[in-house]
Amino acid sequence: MYSEIIQNDVIIWIVKPLLMPVLLALFLLNAHNNLSLERRCLMVALTFSWLGDLLLMQHRNKLFFFGLVSFLIAHISYIISFMVRLQHEGDELRRRLTVSAMIIASIPFLAYITFMLYILSPRLNTDIEETKDLLVPVVLYTIVIVGMAYTSYLRDRKASGFWSG
Repeated sequence: MYSEIIQNDVIIWIVKPLLMPVLLALFLLNAHNNLSLERRCLMVALTFSWLGDLLLMQHRNKLFFFGLVSFLIAHISYIISFMVRLQHEGDELRRRLTVSAMIIASIPFLAYITFMLYILSPRLNTDIEETKDLLVPVVLYTIVIVGMAYTSYLRDRKASGFWSG
């Protein structure tokens, strides 16, 4: 973050490509409590986050789409890993998360989606070349990102690994 603030491209080009591989290595060293599918999904998520970082660092419009697709795959992989963990909780999950609790918990997330789309839609519903075809992808991407946050929120905060992945 410091290199971004001071706009030091040398540090950015050295540190940013190393961040996700380092996080992946740290995760693998500490992933012994994760379920097999959960671990694989988290590995995919970190790998595609790394690829997305590399593609977006290029500052080329043609690679921007592929960078976003990489991050989309990463977010979907996170959602799957969180769902695997939720399914593993079984009876504890059913006691903790009633339908009404899940609906109440979803309110801030739905409000965030509404707010973001309210802010972004006027800028995306234009004839400006750079943004004219982005409304549907932005809506879908927003839903996936907020869906990832919501499934993460539903996990048991006391479970090992909650605060680290």
